[in-house]
Amino acid sequence: ARLAQATARTESALQDLQRTNEKLRHLAATDPLTGAANRRQFIESVEAEIGRAQHGGASFSLLALDIDRFKAINDAYGHQAGDDVLREFVQKCLDAIRPYDGVARVGGEEFMVLLPQAGLDTALAIGERIRTTIAGSTFEAGSGRRGEVTVSVGASQFGRDGKTIDTILRAADERLYSAKHLGRNRVVVA
Repeated sequence: ARLAQATARTESALQDLQRTNEKLRHLAATDPLTGAANRRQFIESVEAEIGRAQHGGASFSLLALDIDRFKAINDAYGHQAGDDVLREFVQKCLDAIRPYDGVARVGGEEFMVLLPQAGLDTALAIGERIRTTIAGSTFEAGSGRRGEVTVSVGASQFGRDGKTIDTILRAADERLYSAKHLGRNRVVVA
């Protein structure tokens, strides 16, 4: 009887440990504010896509997104309102992408979207869908006030723009900055 009780306690402790480890894995891969993947998880996902593409799988694309004039939101309404905008922004991005695409927060108001099995034409279409969704929405700006937000987007495609994580990230980033310099609230793919 004592052995059965000890075995039951051990099994229960192992289940608790497994649940705790799963929570830790989730916390290690997730941005705590927005619930989006974090930079580390995003890099791991891109590396996995590179591996698939190099072994005969379809190419993929990336979107680099930056909320336009985000500092002005924090300055005008406070950081809590900025946090609310970031959470709403991620949800609107998730609503605009395909179920198997992924959104990651890689900086303050900077995000990346991984688009498996997508060329630049698909990246442009999804980038435009995100851009129009964001531009067509109002966001909570604190104390019940609603504000408008826009996003600039740069896209790159594995293979066409490089075959390493650094080259495809750099291409998406450069195009993001082109979108900013061309007036914001736009998608640049080349």
